[in-house]
Amino acid sequence: FVSILYLLSQARIRHRLGVALWACGQAEGARQQLVAASALLVALRGRSRSSGPRSARIASLQVATSRALQTVLVSKYCRKFRITIKLPFI
Repeated sequence: FVSILYLLSQARIRHRLGVALWACGQAEGARQQLVAASALLVALRGRSRSSGPRSARIASLQVATSRALQTVLVSKYCRKFRITIKLPFI
């Protein structure tokens, strides 16, 4: 049995690592970490049945992770096809 707090901290670490890798230009590493964080958060949303502050933190981190992953994927796609765009990073 792995605690919900442990999984949440793992997801948070992977999210931060993904953002840091993306900022350093390592899109593939960022994608891997953000996908792993997203998978953990989906699992947590299924396990956490409460609607308290912990559930709100999980939902907020899941939204931030999804946005970061979308940014990474779009930037990889644009680089592949030499499209230049500016995306706000949240």
